[in-house]
Amino acid sequence: MPGPNLEQASTLTEYQLREIVEHMRETQREAEATEQRQREIHAEQVANQQVELDRLIEQRRIYHDRYSHRGAQAWRQINQFFNLGDLHWYELFFVCPSCMGRHCVERYSVQHDLCESCCPLDRPRGNPYDSDDVYRWICEDHAVRPCLDPYGKAPHFGIELEVEVEPQDSAALAQAAKEVVHIVRDDEFAIVKRDGSLRCGFEITTRPASRDYHKHRWNRFFDKKPSAIVIQPSCGLHVHVARRGMTDLTIAKIVCFVNAYHNRAFIQTMAGRSANSYCQIKNKKLTTACEWAGDRYEAVNLANPHTIEFRMFKGTLNRSVFFKALEFCDAVRAFCSPASRSLRESMMRSEFTQFVHSGSKMWPHLDAFIQAKWYGRASKLTEMYGFTPVAKDKRRRSNKLRPMTRPGMFGGVLPAPAEEPYMWDVEENLDEIAPL
Repeated sequence: MPGPNLEQASTLTEYQLREIVEHMRETQREAEATEQRQREIHAEQVANQQVELDRLIEQRRIYHDRYSHRGAQAWRQINQFFNLGDLHWYELFFVCPSCMGRHCVERYSVQHDLCESCCPLDRPRGNPYDSDDVYRWICEDHAVRPCLDPYGKAPHFGIELEVEVEPQDSAALAQAAKEVVHIVRDDEFAIVKRDGSLRCGFEITTRPASRDYHKHRWNRFFDKKPSAIVIQPSCGLHVHVARRGMTDLTIAKIVCFVNAYHNRAFIQTMAGRSANSYCQIKNKKLTTACEWAGDRYEAVNLANPHTIEFRMFKGTLNRSVFFKALEFCDAVRAFCSPASRSLRESMMRSEFTQFVHSGSKMWPHLDAFIQAKWYGRASKLTEMYGFTPVAKDKRRRSNKLRPMTRPGMFGGVLPAPAEEPYMWDVEENLDEIAPL
């Protein structure tokens, strides 16, 4: 069979080349169109972010009082804006009201509303917070609050967890804060802000949410938490409980239960630390316990008109201990609810531990902790949550009362007993301590 002549072969090759060239041109046109669309989308994003930045800065300047409601809201919104993951830092600009210069937004100081060159040198040099990278992720103003719209079914809780960072330098602090922000910023669940009691750390403050939603979100945090964050003795764990649904009597019983003299060792065990200047245990009267005494640094703080705050817990990064504290606040709220039991029973820790044990499906971490750390018992729950039972003899020695006068629950001072009773023996003489 005769093969194709040279003229046919030449024509076929030229046709194939034209197809290839046409395909390459079409591909190039599609790439250019895609790139053009991406440039347009990028320009639109930058323009929208610039408009939003101008609006927030203007709002920040109008409501300059950060402690007012609108001022705190303006601070919170501008800090949330700077925590956006897709923010185009080097393409956004602002005008400094002092030098009237147009600067990149990276040089903007939220605290002073000025550029870096015009900011007063009021930060001590050489400390970990002396860096704009730190304040890009950490709200410098402690008055800033997260979103206050509750999430989930009532009752609602808000949590403040204080953590430190090792090593104590600006780079580690900024990196740890950045990682935490990326974990907790979904649904505006929490913000990261500075706390004056910490040397090189920050406070994670959540929005109001149900207990189950908190467990869901904090489980994600514990799974992904940065390795640089640690707990120091200065770190605390504060739990806010919404006042909605609680009467004055319920609040008074909660305050008296936590501050009761005969419950002191039990509360110290639940809190993981003894009382200090930031969470004081004071003598309370049932008739006035629901009123704020003017000191916010109490074990149960009533300064907030919408919540009561449990301040006595030690900070922790242990998942089980963390959930134990959350469940304790929920259980105490339910235990002290009106008409659930008598006033005397509401002051007895044995009644409380039985109440928690009967609701172990609702408060499993708390029940396991009480069984292990207070009664020294082992069970499947204590093993599951990693609570090692405490020897009973050691617990009895550590919970001895000192011979001293004892404050009565309803005011007045009672003489100390002739012999030093143990904490769990005092309930037998509860009528002497809190006559009803």
